[in-house]
Amino acid sequence: MSAIGVNLEKEFEALEPEDAQSIQRALLEMLKMARRKQSAAPVIRKTAPYTLPSWNLGVRPGLDLTKLAHVDEDDLSE
Repeated sequence: MSAIGVNLEKEFEALEPEDAQSIQRALLEMLKMARRKQSAAPVIRKTAPYTLPSWNLGVRPGLDLTKLAHVDEDDLSE
């Protein structure tokens, strides 16, 4: 018997019989749930990565568009 089983038996001896039975039932239910969870592993299908079409914005290459407030109109044209 494992160390966990030995420790559980010692703890159950110190409890009232009704409490020990309730805990045993709860532990058995948790073990059943854990077994079901292991056997029902989700299947993950690989899909193609999501892509968006690109648009030509008419700005010169390398221009950082995240800082548009700091750019003059002259800098936007090619």
